Amino acid sequence: MSLAMAETAKRSVTLMATTWAEIDELAQANDEISPAELIRQIILRGLRSYKAEIAKGLELKTKQLVQQKLKQRQGSMAEALEVLKAKVANDKEASAAIAAIEKGLTD
Repeated sequence: MSLAMAETAKRSVTLMATTWAEIDELAQANDEISPAELIRQIILRGLRSYKAEIAKGLELKTKQLVQQKLKQRQGSMAEALEVLKAKVANDKEASAAIAAIEKGLTD
């Protein structure tokens, strides 16, 4: 890549002068890569990293939402079991089954 093309690439991206100096330094240290290619690689790596961070954040939000829904359902099931308990208070087998279900909800 010619110096003029490198300068054009630099002008189309606004960065601090110190950042451009670092890019120039890295490009000079590795004479096989042009400043434009270095910038392209940095941007691609940054985008991949950013995408991964977003994916992790979405995954965490999804897990939190699932946990929230599970807790809501557990609460609803616990309420339903309380109603059933009152209706089958005299039935030992049904009461034992309800107790086992309640234990499963809290574990």
